[in-house]
Amino acid sequence: RRPPRSTQGVSSAASDVYKRQVSTQSTWDSIRYIMEYLKKLFTSNPSLRCINLDNRKLGDLTSFLPVISKFSSLEDLELADNNFKSLPEDLSSLKNVESLNLQGNDFIELKGVIEALKTIPKLKKLYIKVADAEKLNLILSSLPNLTFINDESAIELRNHPSGADSSADKMKKIDNDALVRESDLNEIRICLLYTSPSPRDLSTSRMPSSA
Repeated sequence: RRPPRSTQGVSSAASDVYKRQVSTQSTWDSIRYIMEYLKKLFTSNPSLRCINLDNRKLGDLTSFLPVISKFSSLEDLELADNNFKSLPEDLSSLKNVESLNLQGNDFIELKGVIEALKTIPKLKKLYIKVADAEKLNLILSSLPNLTFINDESAIELRNHPSGADSSADKMKKIDNDALVRESDLNEIRICLLYTSPSPRDLSTSRMPSSA
């Protein structure tokens, strides 16, 4: 008599499919939640100058860009610690954004990211993971209107290219969350205030959890 076929492989495959389905559903739920949040935010305060979407496990900015672009007064966009691997090719709709935080995102190809950043007409301050001096110099030469990169003066770095090596090392080693200047704290407080559903309560200023 033929022995019963092992179901271990089938069970494992079914489990993997289920996990992918759950992950996909969770991703779509998160996207819908954030989209609804942004729409409500626009309805309540279309003149926001700062939006904080740090650490939201976002993997694609394309879905949110049309809604974010509706905030015509937006100057500061916080997108740190997400799962972005690339950026949309055209970010020109972020027409008044001067400060963009992309720290904590592992981009696959820096040149593509730079080309996208070139389309932001008023970009002056950029926060982004920089692996070495070569990449730092590439950013500085490609974005001539940039005045600050990771709180370093872009103008000074351009005037003293030899300082890019030590600057890149410092940018690589410093944990931005562990070492924040007082001026940065003030900017963060302001940003949180702008995105708060209740400006009187800074503890609820960040986007509420979907959990």
